[in-house]
Amino acid sequence: MAWQENRKPSVATGNIRHPDELSTLLESVSRASGLPYPWETTVIKPNWFSPGPANYTGASTLDLVLQAVPGHKLLVESHSCGRNYGGREVTPSNGRDLLPWIREQEELFFGRTGLGEVIRRHGVEYVNATEEVWGGRAAPADEVRQLVEERLGPIGHPELYEQVPSRLFDLRDRAILLDLAKIKVPEKAHGDAFSLTVKNLFGLIVEPNRWDYHTGLPGSIVDVACVYLSLFPVIGVAEGIFELIRGNPKGEISVPWGNYDVVRDAGLVVAGWPLSDVDLAVGNAFGLDLSARALVKLSRFRGI
Repeated sequence: MAWQENRKPSVATGNIRHPDELSTLLESVSRASGLPYPWETTVIKPNWFSPGPANYTGASTLDLVLQAVPGHKLLVESHSCGRNYGGREVTPSNGRDLLPWIREQEELFFGRTGLGEVIRRHGVEYVNATEEVWGGRAAPADEVRQLVEERLGPIGHPELYEQVPSRLFDLRDRAILLDLAKIKVPEKAHGDAFSLTVKNLFGLIVEPNRWDYHTGLPGSIVDVACVYLSLFPVIGVAEGIFELIRGNPKGEISVPWGNYDVVRDAGLVVAGWPLSDVDLAVGNAFGLDLSARALVKLSRFRGI
């Protein structure tokens, strides 16, 4: 399996309503960027940060993606302080103590959203990176470090070398990483970071509350991206098939980090490589030039 180093840029936009349409789009961008297709094994990273409306990869989308993607499939995500329904506050210092409650909240999330039923029906393996690493099933940090630094250079948060599940490390260079991001576009093209394909990989930091990583957030995002992009060839997929988020200070949905509107049934998918090009293409689709954003600049500098 070819790594990213010699891949060609390839980004395409599709109006997706059916698994076959998504499969065709994935084949197009995969072959154009130099990857073989169909894929034998795919690690799928959804966006399950928060149960807010349109704020996560939903059951209908996951069902469509699992039908579209060929071969053996695994899902990977970490626990999240935002994927809870209230009652306790998860902080950077108490996550391990609250882990049983966090597990219960995840089960509620899977049950209430229908995601659990989709996962069971497809018989797909779910690797929770927090559970794996905190359970002592992490890859050797020195081996992760060597691979990352040979391919993309050192990172600013070297503790991330300790946070790769062995289950995933064992698949290095033998699987595709499908970075399945939710389209969440800002109102305006300013600020340091935004939530598309590069930001989606931030969810692989195993600490459920990642607030400490928000100091220098673009650097933190790119650090974890460098780890996983050193392990796998990556295809980015930014999707708003059934619903997407458009930032709006007066939007219908209010969450702690701002307000937004929900755009339904857009059918929009932007897929390809590199991830920074995918994110720029999403911005362009909404009339936003994201090229001056710190996250894009750093991503392009690191070859992401």
